Amino acid sequence: MQVFLKIFQKIAPRFLVLFVFYQILWYYNGMIEIKFAENLKNLRMESGLTQKKLAEMIGVDQRTVSAWERGTSQPSLEMLALLCEIFEENFDGLLA
Repeated sequence: MQVFLKIFQKIAPRFLVLFVFYQILWYYNGMIEIKFAENLKNLRMESGLTQKKLAEMIGVDQRTVSAWERGTSQPSLEMLALLCEIFEENFDGLLA
């Protein structure tokens, strides 16, 4: 929990702007092609992480990461922020 709080404190100033950005992308999902699933898988593989290891790092089950990579589910904003920190990416790089 402390790790999450440290990360959240680091990104808190950007949180509101990123939240609005994410909501706009979510709303216009039909108009903007979001390649999150593909990007996540590529970033994970480039980093040499397994789905299980990534899941442990962010505190979710491996099946959750698998569902994100298949595009059958979407992570929460908090999880997106953690993924951005882990892969040193911005939201654009992860979502589009």
